[in-house]
Amino acid sequence: MSNTVRRLKADEKKIVMAYAVNKLQLNRLSKELDKMKQNLVDVFERTKQNLVIVQDENGCSYGVQKIRRKRKKFETANFKIKHNDLFNQFCTEIEYNEFKAIGDNNE
Repeated sequence: MSNTVRRLKADEKKIVMAYAVNKLQLNRLSKELDKMKQNLVDVFERTKQNLVIVQDENGCSYGVQKIRRKRKKFETANFKIKHNDLFNQFCTEIEYNEFKAIGDNNE
């Protein structure tokens, strides 16, 4: 056991473990959803519906609604090419912390 782990208080160990476990689970679920998305798109295209509701064997209802949204996207790369001087003038560097989970991915 490393010195870092031994120096942690019991409640600190719990919060580190809970964060790591939840973050790893979130990453797994995100990958799973990405894999399912194309099948879901196919269902909506085939049925020509924007809302699909199903029931499980216990009678609980679950559904997915397809909502078409529009938003504007600023093309940073194109702006930088056309107006490099302005881009550099308003470009600022930010500093932030990222907390990456490390652990057993097979749970």
